[in-house]
Amino acid sequence: MLNRRLVFLLPLAAALAAWGALPEPPRERVSTEFPAQSGTTLRVAADCSDLQAKIDGARPGDTILIPAGATCTGNFILRNKGAGAGWIVIQTDTPLPSPGSRMTPDKAGRLARIVTANSNPAIRTEPGARYYRLTGLEITSSVAPPGMVYDLISFGDGSQAQRTLEAAPAYLIIDRCYIHGSPRQRIKRAVALNSAHSAVIDSYFSEIHAPGVDSQAICGWNGPGPFRIENNFLSASTENVMFGGATGFIPGIVPSDIEIRGNHFYKPLSWKKDHPSFAGEAWVIKNLLEFKNARRVIVEENVFENTWDGFAVLFTVRTQGTSMPWNMVEDISVTTNLFRHAGGGMNILAHDDESGNQGVTQRLAFRNNLFEDIDRTRWGGRGVSFLILSGPPDITIDHNTIFGSGCMVLADSSRPAVRFVFTNNLGTGDICSAAGKGLGTNALEYHFPGAVVTHNVFAGAKESLYPPGNFFPANLNMIHFANPAASDYRLTGGPYKGAGTDGLDLGADIEAVKRAAEAAMGGSRQSRPLVREPSRRTR
Repeated sequence: MLNRRLVFLLPLAAALAAWGALPEPPRERVSTEFPAQSGTTLRVAADCSDLQAKIDGARPGDTILIPAGATCTGNFILRNKGAGAGWIVIQTDTPLPSPGSRMTPDKAGRLARIVTANSNPAIRTEPGARYYRLTGLEITSSVAPPGMVYDLISFGDGSQAQRTLEAAPAYLIIDRCYIHGSPRQRIKRAVALNSAHSAVIDSYFSEIHAPGVDSQAICGWNGPGPFRIENNFLSASTENVMFGGATGFIPGIVPSDIEIRGNHFYKPLSWKKDHPSFAGEAWVIKNLLEFKNARRVIVEENVFENTWDGFAVLFTVRTQGTSMPWNMVEDISVTTNLFRHAGGGMNILAHDDESGNQGVTQRLAFRNNLFEDIDRTRWGGRGVSFLILSGPPDITIDHNTIFGSGCMVLADSSRPAVRFVFTNNLGTGDICSAAGKGLGTNALEYHFPGAVVTHNVFAGAKESLYPPGNFFPANLNMIHFANPAASDYRLTGGPYKGAGTDGLDLGADIEAVKRAAEAAMGGSRQSRPLVREPSRRTR
């Protein structure tokens, strides 16, 4: 086995050195450090009758304190204060979890509540508003069904009213907030993120749903970024988080420089119609994360849990008919995440097949992820781990552990997906063609000409169908997992330990995924620097 590994290691290293392009990381980052306030402390009345007046009168550097337990009903506006760089902090006057610790419903009992009683946002920004931080607030709605709230918080405007970058608000942070509806309320979106330099951190989103329309915890389509979404619990019926998906009116707008780290993406089974806990409301259920227009994105150390009749994550460029031909989904790194309990893994579409094949999806990398219980019987869909449509270029899939009931990779198009790299992965399922070109080498030659596919474990597949340099145990029982019954897929020995092209174990670094998952579900975070990998860029 060692000799076989050495035979392939040298030519593989040479091939990879000359291969395609890795994703470019974000160029900018949102700083979320709590500001040192030097202005006046403005205290809101117990009945919140002067909250808007306090916002209107606040100056950069001021802190607005709302009494613990107060209920502020209204549609409050964050004003444009001009070019000053000091923050205005709006906060409950009560002890809060320390920065880096997630707000949860059980900690929210003393928070001030900001409540919309109509279809308009509880909080929205004026054009060009800057430097506001919402800290330790409960934000919700009192609207009873069949009434619907469109946004609980609106950072920026997604309509024609916001047509320039200068009109987009900037430097906006949601910090340790509890943002939610109730089990039968109709809320289309919790946060509309059509802004610049904005972050949502350490917060808890739940019961965001509506019948017959898509609903999201966070969605942005008409703001430039950068954005940071970190250490949140994110529960929404349709797409928990989405970028793109609606017409952006700023010319050439692409949400960019996005960090999505340490979050728990979740759909409760009480929304699943065939589950014993179904609560009786048939919300629109889709995926957990979707990119229809985005570039330079890091998706790292998250847990993605529960979705049915679809895929966990979509990379499906959409150009909104012919109105946004510049749209793209590119330069996205997906690293050290746990994906589980879904009908499919990743859905990657190269061009908008609904709008004349405009737009492009390219330069995506998937590394060190665990895909568990990707199962068509339990969760609907196809059980496919990677669906690759219309030939996206520069896709790298490396060091993942993948357990699906369908194909590990399924491709559909006669358009070739060039510079495809599939290395050091371990799991179940074949590389398949939906165009009738068979499995393994035949599918690769048709859909992925010139691909690098080596040092992968295809449990249960036929060795004769694949390129040399891969591994074919008859079943998962032949792999030396530590404790698969407890989802512990560390390799304790055997031929696949240390057998990677880089000398590492095949599959994901299970210890790293486990640590990340525990932090994402436990609600703690540590600030991390942006890591810039060596690029194989050829453009």
